[in-house]
Parts: sequence; structure tokens; C-alpha cells
Amino acid sequence: MDAVATYRVFAEVYDRYVGGFKEDLPLYQSLCSGRNPILEIGSGTGRVLAALLRDKHVVTGVDISAEMLAVAEKKLAYFIRRGALTLLNHDFVHSGLSTTFSAALVTFYTINYVFDDPQREDTWEETELDGANGTMTLRQKRSMNGNFEERLQIFRNGANQREITTRRMYYDKATIVGALEECGFTDIEITDGYCLSGFHKLERKEIVRGSFVVKASRD
Repeated sequence: MDAVATYRVFAEVYDRYVGGFKEDLPLYQSLCSGRNPILEIGSGTGRVLAALLRDKHVVTGVDISAEMLAVAEKKLAYFIRRGALTLLNHDFVHSGLSTTFSAALVTFYTINYVFDDPQREDTWEETELDGANGTMTLRQKRSMNGNFEERLQIFRNGANQREITTRRMYYDKATIVGALEECGFTDIEITDGYCLSGFHKLERKEIVRGSFVVKASRD
């Protein structure tokens, strides 16, 4: 199943799965303070968009999934009517955008990271997900093979069940920094987790122990 087909199915349950995650939002809000317009690449159902819009930014959300954007459009219709939000079903593999943005965010594993010592986790985990239509059960397991992850998730709501398999490639810090430099970005810094005060230049042989954020500038 390719990414577009995966998120066609995932759109129905995505908000239950990650909609309540807020740990990263203060970092994005701080980095975007005083900037307009803002671009979010891989905006999904609008979790980050909503936070930026509440801060009165003018935002464009881009995603390859029309179904994910349809959820965002329904949730954020007020901001669309006001002209503060534009949603685009677009794939940057095929072309860029002609608009210039003051800041661009690629958030929440849209670009993935790689652990220096990836572990194979072939055991099942089970979580209860609350939502407007009651509680849904999520069973999932992930397997790592080098830099590649395969994750199987089963979402169950009563007698209804959806099974989703996703495959992702993870990138280490040096690879992402190198790609940004090749594209003409400067002032590249990294922070582990979502720590605003932790940004620093990439250190020699710096390892990856968990999620990290990279910021950079380009004229």
C-alpha cells in the first residue's frame, strides 16, 4: 500500500491516534512567532495548523492525502472562511509552489529519524483511544530492519476493525543536515526532543537517541 492509499484509510482514525499530542507545539509556535505566511508540509488533519491559527498566523497546509485534508477542512472551516488558512492537496515530488513563505515546518515524523542502535520490537502493544464516538482499541507492533520500519496497526471499535501497515525510512542527523546544506540552507542547528533552548550545531559523531528537530535558514 503506497502512502496516499495508506492515509486514505488512516484519515478516519488519525486524530484519535495523535490528535491529543501537544508536546511539540510550543517549539513550533516559538519558531514561527512574528512570521507570516507559514507553510506546513504534511499538515494532515490540522493538529499543528490549529495551534498556529490560534496564534493568528496566516498558514498554508500541504498534504498528499485528500482525505486527511478533508478532515482538516471540516475542523478548521472558520479559518478558511476568514482567509487565514489555505489547504493544498499537493506532492512536492512533482513540483514546488510559487509562493514565498516566511517559515516552513515539516513536522512530526514527516521526515523520519534513525536510531543508531535500532531495536526490533516484534511484540504487540495495546492502547485505548478516546474519541467523540466512544473508545477505540489500538493494537500495534513495529519491526526495524536497518533504517527501515514496518508498523502494523489494528484499530478496533466494537465489531468494526481497520488494519493499517506503514513502512518508513528513517534518517540520521548528519544525513538531514547534509541534504539541507546541498539545498542552500545555512545556520543549521539541531535540538533533541522539542527543547527550544537545546539548539546547537551538529557535533562530530553525534548519535541519535530519540526524536530531534532541525532548524535552518535560506534567503
